[in-house]
Amino acid sequence: MRRSLFTVILAMAATFFVPALAAAQASTTLTVTSVVTNPEPYGVLPITLNVSSGSGIPTGAIGYTIDGGPVNGGGPVDQFGNDTIDVVPMNVGAHNLVFTFNGDSGWANSTVAQPVTVVANTLNLTIGVTPTTLSYGDTISVGISVTGGSHLGTLRLYSDGTELQNAAPFSQDSYTFGAAMPPGGSHQVTVRFDSSDGNTNPSISNAVPITVATINPAMSVFGSSNPAQVNSALNITAQMRAPQSGSEVLPTGTVDFSEGPTDYGTIALNTVFGYATLNLSTLPAGSHVITASYSGDGNYSAFSTSYTQVITPVTISTTATLSTDASTYVYNQVVQATVHVDTGGYGVPSGTVTINDVLTPGGASAPVGTGTLDNSGNVVVPVTGLVAGGHTLTAIYTPASNTTE
Repeated sequence: MRRSLFTVILAMAATFFVPALAAAQASTTLTVTSVVTNPEPYGVLPITLNVSSGSGIPTGAIGYTIDGGPVNGGGPVDQFGNDTIDVVPMNVGAHNLVFTFNGDSGWANSTVAQPVTVVANTLNLTIGVTPTTLSYGDTISVGISVTGGSHLGTLRLYSDGTELQNAAPFSQDSYTFGAAMPPGGSHQVTVRFDSSDGNTNPSISNAVPITVATINPAMSVFGSSNPAQVNSALNITAQMRAPQSGSEVLPTGTVDFSEGPTDYGTIALNTVFGYATLNLSTLPAGSHVITASYSGDGNYSAFSTSYTQVITPVTISTTATLSTDASTYVYNQVVQATVHVDTGGYGVPSGTVTINDVLTPGGASAPVGTGTLDNSGNVVVPVTGLVAGGHTLTAIYTPASNTTE
């Protein structure tokens, strides 16, 4: 009986185990070893870190967060416990970076914080222009290369500080402007960049000199009526325009109207429609070659063209009244023949009057005096050399070239 009990007790003792103790993790210290200069310009920020331990060189990887956001992956530390992480660009302002070392088995995790203040960066713009010698209305091509800063923003093309063209939002490393029309003359072409996210300062490119030659405008001259009658109101218009489509800027300046040595006046071009109109009512009957001379401006060369205006005389009915200062004269006495020409209300006639002596018998006629009408339509013609006898005097009116009667 005693032997059996002892056997049982030994069998039960054989089933007990002693649990193994967990291995302790070695502590680590994470340190930022690169110099962070606050403020830092916008862009990728390289930061070098080192993880150390009194138990050796830890192994593991380093990640980071920006202002408590998602974890950004880093890389494993090297054989010296170092790692350089390129922190993604952060917007302008104050930020807090937290780096975390995630140790391999046997190494404890550790963290370090690094405050960073980001300021706007500067974009470096370099441009090239082709061609650099051109005529007004031609297209220039402006190629742009950029480095540094954020590329989110807008590009604008300038000539001597005046904006010629803007562009769609820019987010590339190069861009080409086209269809810009700088005015005639010598110019400095530049490009300006303005940031849309506030992370880049406004930037202006290098200046490229270009020369733009003026061109001849398209010019036409016409009259309100051709032919036109003497003394009628007449408008002569010079119309200026760009010589080809795409040149949308109208010529500006003045147009001078002349006929040979006679200058009729200088008229400023209408700035909206590009025309100049001369009002005339004094042209005599005949054919007149009117020259319209354009002054030119910064885009267009001086230019002239001619227009032929025909003026026809006016046909009106006139009545001439002849009277003398007496009816009986002595030999060699001067007869004062007074003539008045009436146009019937049309206006004051101009021209000459010839006094003829109708001889009797036979009815032959001979001129015995002439005179020119005054501004009242009157003339006094002295008649001399009449022989003794009866005489019949007649007046013949000859109008000036502007009228036919």
